[in-house]
Amino acid sequence: IVIVAPPRKGLEPEVLEALQKNKKIMRILYVSCGFSAYLKDEAQLMCFGWKVVHAEGHLLFPGSDHIETFAVLDRQTEPRKHAKGAEPPTEVAEQASRDASLYLWSPDVEMSAEEKKLYRIVGTPAGAVRPEVEILRCLKYCALRKKLVVWSEAEEKVISPCFDRWQARARLAESRDPLIATGKDPDFQADMEACGVLENTARKLATRLRKLANVFVDEIADFAKTKPEHTFVEVSQQRSKFVFKWKGAHAEKEIALSKAYYWKLVELYKGDKEQESDMHKRMFCVALRYFAIQALRFEEAVPKSVSETIRSIFHVKMESFASPFNCSTRFFCSEFPDVDKAFGSQGSFFNHPPVGGCFLLHPPPVSGVIEPTVRRVFSLLSTADAGKKEMVFVVVVPQAKADWFMELNVSVYKSARCPLILPAAEHGFIYGREQMRRRGLVGALNDTAVFVLLSGAAKKKYKVTEDVHAQLKQAFKFVRSPEKLAKEISKFSAVNPKAKSTGEAEVGAQPEQGKKKVAGKAAKSGKAKTGGAEKVRKDGSTKKAAGKDGKKEKKEKKASDKGSSKRERGDASQGGAPKRSKSH
Repeated sequence: IVIVAPPRKGLEPEVLEALQKNKKIMRILYVSCGFSAYLKDEAQLMCFGWKVVHAEGHLLFPGSDHIETFAVLDRQTEPRKHAKGAEPPTEVAEQASRDASLYLWSPDVEMSAEEKKLYRIVGTPAGAVRPEVEILRCLKYCALRKKLVVWSEAEEKVISPCFDRWQARARLAESRDPLIATGKDPDFQADMEACGVLENTARKLATRLRKLANVFVDEIADFAKTKPEHTFVEVSQQRSKFVFKWKGAHAEKEIALSKAYYWKLVELYKGDKEQESDMHKRMFCVALRYFAIQALRFEEAVPKSVSETIRSIFHVKMESFASPFNCSTRFFCSEFPDVDKAFGSQGSFFNHPPVGGCFLLHPPPVSGVIEPTVRRVFSLLSTADAGKKEMVFVVVVPQAKADWFMELNVSVYKSARCPLILPAAEHGFIYGREQMRRRGLVGALNDTAVFVLLSGAAKKKYKVTEDVHAQLKQAFKFVRSPEKLAKEISKFSAVNPKAKSTGEAEVGAQPEQGKKKVAGKAAKSGKAKTGGAEKVRKDGSTKKAAGKDGKKEKKEKKASDKGSSKRERGDASQGGAPKRSKSH
């Protein structure tokens, strides 16, 4: 029997290793003053074959969120017997290994002091976070998306990707609010027109949404000036997830994270882990921020096998587009440093100035984001060449007939054997909301290109050979039948219908069938939302009806409706069944 009573940070790795290797230890009496650390150690011990036979909590400090825990764990000596010929069920350790292969995390990837200077890693303290403000921001962002769906009279799955792409592009230009962008974006109107919204309607919708976004941002800024609420985030464990619950004077919110991602955030956290209330408050805010962004294809990550393969070949130690949930390294660049900085974010990729190093770059599949990203990469490589530094970018982007793709293809920094083209049916990515709902790998909707861009000094050290291509193909491998691929593409559509001629590959755009649905809905109503300036025929085409001709047409229709109703009343008075007119 061994008695352990660790501090709030939990058991040291050496102690856990000793408990695993010493087979004479059959029982552990665990006394803990840090509940989150106890849960982490318990999960680790269960992976080693221990079983919790008794546990109890004692609240020794009423009014606080600290719990003293006492648990008894016994070593499992005999494996469970199974029927003859039957396969034994998956053990806890195998399940934990499978979980670790799904969520991206390699804690062994560390940086030396010299490497931190090369990558320009800074340890600036994270700013304060307020859950009540983040809840309001999340609600306003979702309300703005909903307004677009209502005003456009289109299906949500058709029009929502237009909103997500607008916000992704506009956030690069201005920063009044970290989440809600208010900038003008000409591609937003073109996106809506491609999804079936009429030209005048799309122009008015873009203007109305920008005005409403400004109103929402002002409301959030005013609310942020109020006195903070002195409350803490309650955390409870329910089966395979942790549930965060915040309850304030004006609102309350509950959000869940899987166990694996909870412990990943604990490992990434740069603050004082003994201050659990502050750590949980920051976890709640970062989970809520990425929950508000419902563009799941924007948050997809390369599988762990790919990140490990790239790291073994090119010694990648930093990601340029990531989040605390889908990052595979301790330091990364992200879109929301205001909530991510406490977990290792170095800010936006466009503001981060590395001198050298090797980076994995997987931007959101939006041309308005990829184009400035490519320009930024070329600028950094040019600076590295001037300083004779080694710099490598492994770029994962959708294959497209766009200008930025051609620039990558003819770049002087490109490796001779690139790009590596991965067919859509033969590779996949990690689900964009894996931290909340376990789905593992999801298939890609369009072909993916992998470019390796190297500075002059790096070309002498790294060579892209056929063997490297074979390793990457095997790491990306996720095969689907042609029928399943066609079904997924018809549901989510990987190519913008308006951009077929230009070849812009933007995940989430609506196919042509979505355009027909929206046009058909407008034709059924008989007029567009713009006050009758445009009319929609039954075949989906439009015609102008303005001035006296439009008024005359309306009067003739009204008179014909009145005449038909009088004839029906006359027929009914003579005992005949009334004939139903088209207006009825």
